[in-house]
Formats: sequence, C-alpha cells, structure tokens
Amino acid sequence: MSGEDEFSSALRSAIDRRGLSLGQISHQLRSRGRPVSISSISHWQSGRSRPVGPQSLGALAAMEEILGADPGTLMNRVGPPRQRGRAAQHSEISDFVPASDEVRDALAALGFIAPEDYPHERFVHQLSVIDGSNSVQTTTSRIMVRAFWEGKGRLPAVQVLDEDEPNVPPSVIALEGCSIGRTLTWPERRTYGSEILIDGHLEVGQQAVLAYRMEMSAKERNVRGMFYTVPRRAHDIMIEIEFRGPSTPVDCERYRRNSDGESVMPVRLDANDRIQVAESSFGPGLLGLRWGWDGEGG
Repeated sequence: MSGEDEFSSALRSAIDRRGLSLGQISHQLRSRGRPVSISSISHWQSGRSRPVGPQSLGALAAMEEILGADPGTLMNRVGPPRQRGRAAQHSEISDFVPASDEVRDALAALGFIAPEDYPHERFVHQLSVIDGSNSVQTTTSRIMVRAFWEGKGRLPAVQVLDEDEPNVPPSVIALEGCSIGRTLTWPERRTYGSEILIDGHLEVGQQAVLAYRMEMSAKERNVRGMFYTVPRRAHDIMIEIEFRGPSTPVDCERYRRNSDGESVMPVRLDANDRIQVAESSFGPGLLGLRWGWDGEGG
C-alpha cells in the first residue's frame, strides 16, 4: 500500500470509528483555529489529495484529537513532500540503524523511537576530518530541517565506539542554530549520545538550519567508517571524509541500507584526499562510507 493510500485509509477508518460527519469535523477544526473545508477532508479520505503546507499539517494533530486517534496516527502516514510522485515509506527508526542493541537503546533512551520523534531532515551535509597528526577526529554536521509539530525541534547524535578506540565520551559542540540538551553516557557499553535542541519555537512547516561538531578521541587508524541515519525521505544527503596525514585509506566503499536491502559500491579518493557519497530522495535508511588502512591484515 502506498503512503497516500495508507493515509486515506487511516483517515477513513478513524472517521468511521468516531461516527462524525465531515461537516462536524470541519466545524470542530474551525473552532480550534485549524480550519479545513469539508471538500478538503473528503478529498483526503478518498485519496484524491493529501495535506500539504503548514496549515493543513497543523490541522492533522487537532484532527487526531477530534477523532480519538493516537497521536501520530495520521501525521506519520502523510510524510514529507514527495518528489516525482514517489511514496515515502515509514517504519520505526530501529529498522534502519545497524544491527546494534546499543544504537537502538541509546536512541530510545533519548526519546527517538519512531519517525514522528524527528523533524524532517531535508538536507544533510556531514564532513569528517580524519587527521593522522591529531589524536582527535572531527565530524561536522550541517542540517536543514522542517518541523512537523509545533514546539521545540530536536535530533539525536549517538556514537558507539569500536573496541580499539579509546573509551572516551565524544565531545558534541553546538556551532549554529542549536544547543546541547540531554546526554547519555554508557561507558560499559561504549555508547554515548546527545540531544541536539534546535533553537527557538518552531511552527508547523517552519524550516531551520543547524550545525554541530562531534570530536572523537581516537587515532586515525581507529576510525573506519562514518554513517548517517534518516527516519524518512531526505531531499539530499552528502557524507564526505577528508584524510590528512601519511597513512593511506584502502578498500573505500559506499554503504547504503534501506527497505530495498543493503548495497556496497567501491569509491576512490579524489585529488583532495576525500571520498564522498551523495544521494537525493533517500530514506528511510542508513547511508555512509567505510574503509580500511594500508598495511592492515598482514
């Protein structure tokens, strides 16, 4: 069933269970300051159209309350704007993170379980600098989001350290448009996390840009991959790795995982000693780069 069919079916079922007419629903929405016409509601439940724009998306939360539906029942099935008619697919974020209890548990502990716990990450640029002359490796993330809910927007930053990495909590530093909220420290599980709080009070549909940096206490050869996970379709994601120093990364490859499965493709260093992966209309899923080091494995 397509995303649009899921939404219209869920809306019809909720209306049938509540036993309200479309006129009654429209009247109650108007009384709550979220006006939606009877014809619009009719088109939504028939699948001829779906809610778009801040006003319509803002009305969905009120409609869920009017219909006695659980929060997110309708909103989750609408998803972000789709490009070229491709339907977004929704699932729990744990379906698309690496097979790690630590990652799933850390996200849950920070309050990130399902797609509605996140704003819509529209554009993501992540740059990691792996420096052989430095004992600290950095990753800078710059993200544009769109709010699905009114209020405070937030994102997670979770890191699970490999066995050969120093078991030192990474430092997460807010650079632009955000601050650091709750933190999670599980040294026995080599797992650390932070809540990235987006500045200001976001209205439904409002967009914001934020940037933060993660600093890891590790030597270059301790680091063999960087990944980013999105719970719904992102417009564009770019992940770049810049290598500095005498050591040479080898067997560099792009890794992607989504509802179609896993795929791996080799990539080469460019003239600036960088590798990158870029995807448009990607998600939900996991995207990243991984590599080995010259001289390893005998």
